[in-house]
Amino acid sequence: MLVETLRAAMAELRQRLGPDMAAWRWGTLHTITLDHPLADIPAIKAQFPQPGGHQTGTGGDSYTVMARWYNPLAKGPDPYRTTGGASYLMVCDVGAWDNSVFLNFPGQAGDPRSPHYADFLPAWLKGQMQPLLFSTSRVKAATISRTTLKPIKKS
Repeated sequence: MLVETLRAAMAELRQRLGPDMAAWRWGTLHTITLDHPLADIPAIKAQFPQPGGHQTGTGGDSYTVMARWYNPLAKGPDPYRTTGGASYLMVCDVGAWDNSVFLNFPGQAGDPRSPHYADFLPAWLKGQMQPLLFSTSRVKAATISRTTLKPIKKS
């Protein structure tokens, strides 16, 4: 049974990825399509375009730190496509808070008109942790812009 299963898996890999085993990559099979959760509604899809294009290869699975899982029972042309994953990761150094790091998907802003809508997407796809600064001096040094919100006084 094991030999038969291994032969079937190898046949599927050759069919999907070609005969050169050295060229096989998990990210070729394990793709991610980034749609807004309500993208089935045309008006929402128009306002929230896919960050980073349609399909991108990604690493990870259900059992890795870079959790990006798929449905192992899925059938069809794209059974290994990502169906979920960790959108935010954080590692804190409680002894030296400025050494903390994070990943945020897809960016710092929820507004697709903002340049920060998908600014962390390339780092998230590669698993490149970003600095999570805490001290006032480090935050000020990294600040690009500042917005001040003031309440409106009702008369």
